[in-house]
Amino acid sequence: MPHTPAVLISDIHKQYPGRPKKAVDSLSLAIEKGDFFGLLGPNGAGKSTTLNILSQLLLKDKGQISVLGWDLDTHPFEVKNLLGIVPQEINFNLFETPYQIVMQQGGYYGYRRSELKETLNHLFDRLDLHPHAHRPSRTLSGGMKRRLMVARGLIHRPSILILDEPTAGVDVQLRHEMWDFLRKLNEQGTTIILTSHYLEEIELLCRHVGIIDKGTLLCQTSTQALMKQVDGECYEIGLQKPLEKETQQSLKDLGHWSILDEHTLQVSKSCHEDIQTMLTPLAGHAIASVKPVTQRLEEVFLSIIKNNPAEKNS
Repeated sequence: MPHTPAVLISDIHKQYPGRPKKAVDSLSLAIEKGDFFGLLGPNGAGKSTTLNILSQLLLKDKGQISVLGWDLDTHPFEVKNLLGIVPQEINFNLFETPYQIVMQQGGYYGYRRSELKETLNHLFDRLDLHPHAHRPSRTLSGGMKRRLMVARGLIHRPSILILDEPTAGVDVQLRHEMWDFLRKLNEQGTTIILTSHYLEEIELLCRHVGIIDKGTLLCQTSTQALMKQVDGECYEIGLQKPLEKETQQSLKDLGHWSILDEHTLQVSKSCHEDIQTMLTPLAGHAIASVKPVTQRLEEVFLSIIKNNPAEKNS
């Protein structure tokens, strides 16, 4: 049987009227079944536009999209039934109760109330919404409103869940509870596509990531591989005596040294370089400590964006 990804995006384009640059430009992306996929990029990169096209909230100018083998253009209803959408903006009726909102959403997909009760009860249990089920939604906290959005997106039991900044404005405890819920949902087979400005969230949850900037895909890889994309390793060097300003400047000029303070430096070591060679520029200085620094996804992400040719030419 031919391999069928969960989502296959091929050469899509989108340009908003009156804007000189495309919001999405020749974007191609494949997301596998059962993956937890993170979509990263700065504001205006094209993330939300891409997801809105996939969700059929926007029309693409050209290109093809298929979801579990169904073509978006020829089978839009089949695609819609496969997707659960949790947008960034709160967009439900604040005067209705969570129970009414989620039941109505299930009705849009053709389910009877009797068919929805088991799923609704399960979702409200997992998301701690039962105590608030019959309150006007305007009385809910920001975190509870986010949970309600997730419950609404899952009520028709979609194969793929799309989350656009699902924990924005949520406190730390609720954020960790949401992460636990999403991990278990993914372990049960739901493919999840996540955009987030919390890079810790991407690093903890996602197995694969795609980085978008200026409407183009810069890279698509595993989160683990992305962390190894930096050339070499990073070390923090502690000095016994303050480093004179002339030496600080000469190290900065080398490009791969950073001055954290007069006693502490940070250096990126080439994969082919040994520690002794790395420390040559500090000859004559008493070194107190050398310890490895774990590269964070944020540092890798900023490095990739910085090296994007489109960014340099803009």
